[in-house]
Amino acid sequence: MAAACTSAPTSSGGSGEDIEATAAAGIRPVDDVPADVPQDVVDAARDEVAADPSPFVYYEGNPEDQIAKVFAAFKAEYPFVSELTHVRLAVRDLAPRIDQESRAGARTADVALLADDGAQELDSRGQLLHMDWEAAGIAPGLVTTPYAVVTTAGVFTFISNRNELPSPPKSWDDWLDGDLAGKVTLWSQAVPFAALVPVWGVEKTQDYVRDLVAEVHPTLSDTPWVPAQNVAAAEGALTINAYHTALPAVNSGAPIEVVLPDPTPVSLVYASVPKAAKHPKVAQLFIAWLNTQSGAKAYEDATGRGNPLIPTTDTAEMLRGHTISAWTPQEAKKLGQNIVDLTAILRGGGV
Repeated sequence: MAAACTSAPTSSGGSGEDIEATAAAGIRPVDDVPADVPQDVVDAARDEVAADPSPFVYYEGNPEDQIAKVFAAFKAEYPFVSELTHVRLAVRDLAPRIDQESRAGARTADVALLADDGAQELDSRGQLLHMDWEAAGIAPGLVTTPYAVVTTAGVFTFISNRNELPSPPKSWDDWLDGDLAGKVTLWSQAVPFAALVPVWGVEKTQDYVRDLVAEVHPTLSDTPWVPAQNVAAAEGALTINAYHTALPAVNSGAPIEVVLPDPTPVSLVYASVPKAAKHPKVAQLFIAWLNTQSGAKAYEDATGRGNPLIPTTDTAEMLRGHTISAWTPQEAKKLGQNIVDLTAILRGGGV
């Protein structure tokens, strides 16, 4: 029986395979995560700051108070990077913003956390730097392309309010068996379902979304944070959403239960450096630090989103024993098309 979620989701019962079962997307955990960034990377960043002390600019979607904690941990190790600016943008707005600024010759991010399709789109336009990430000390298994490094992820879970739904679904099939009509709020972008395609395939995933919509008649939200907030406020009983979106409610003591389904859809998030970045050396240092043991822990502690490919993170431990379904940047066009097709089914009432 599932227990109440306090710090980690209840497992729905893994496949018995380890996280290495992510072969469908070419994803593997890494064993050689460094403890520190190479000194030459640190020295190059220090020299860059000495020559130009203007702020280091970072684009990503997490709240300002969370990123302030990440910055504090980074500055504690590298105090010469004293000026850091966070610009909070929704994931769908990141690539267009960088594209627009790069074309206009305007100041843009030094580092951006991008979804795989956003990174691929910007690189196809020649707007991302290709860097020797392994020379920066980053474990090879985290480097999927020269322009993007796996840094964190959205792990999609079942999030429910125990007061509204004492017996929530524990498996994907459970969503189709119970009386959940009128109790479900979902993000209107079918990202969690598109992330299932590497394991389930296109046909099975599309059939599932059609059946789900016909069964539960979900309310749709254009904002990914809203469904979890609605569940916490008892304005909805159940959602499928990223684990970290439930953490504010969990940490406040709300009656939230989180179940980790199997297979587990995961949306990998990548750190990239725009070609127009003003501080590419500091950017390289920041990304390398995020992918050390201490940097990965600092980011996860602050945001609740960890790197599933770094074994020392809580996220990797949480996923152990589950079949993970995820895409790589090289498959971004296929991912994008699946999001479009599945979103049309979701918004079209299952048609």
